[in-house]
Amino acid sequence: MNMLKPVKFVSAEEAVKVIKSGDRIHVHSVALAPQKLIQAMCARGRSGELRNVKIQHLHTEGSAPYAEAEFEGVFFPRIVFCRS
Repeated sequence: MNMLKPVKFVSAEEAVKVIKSGDRIHVHSVALAPQKLIQAMCARGRSGELRNVKIQHLHTEGSAPYAEAEFEGVFFPRIVFCRS
């Protein structure tokens, strides 16, 4: 019996619909930062669909538009640094 679900491919816009106001999400680090998903998430924030979304990440490559002033009250970046 195969217990695995079939893989479903969706657009970035469809994928970020699971994000709700008040959620905490993690953005992958460095070159693996999902820029298309970030852009789609920001489009939802720009349209007023999201508020108070906490975004945690380490170092990311590319732009971080969710940290721009236009998203104040929408996204709250939380940069995680580990120290020894």
